[in-house]
Amino acid sequence: MLLVTIISLAWTTWLIVLAIAPTPTANCLMDTEGYDDGRFWLIVDPDPSMVVLSVLGLGTVTTGYLRKPSFMHLYSDHRLRVSPCDFLSNILRSKPLEATYTYNGEN
Repeated sequence: MLLVTIISLAWTTWLIVLAIAPTPTANCLMDTEGYDDGRFWLIVDPDPSMVVLSVLGLGTVTTGYLRKPSFMHLYSDHRLRVSPCDFLSNILRSKPLEATYTYNGEN
């Protein structure tokens, strides 16, 4: 899960950089600074309000990527455990589902 979080954070950070400076980012990535005075890709400069909105939106996504693992780590002792076998057998027998709440491994 840590690897997926790191990849997601890196990709979202890349999108933020691309939203802030699309032409310099494309020139740096493709090594085209010398072509057409740095305007080789003919990327239209985005409206500043759209840049702010996109950075805020992607920043919110980044915050979500950071919050989820931190909450999972902080509250890892509190788990709602349902045994898959009990769950399936209760469904097949039409019994109500019983869930046990454990704290630090104690019932």
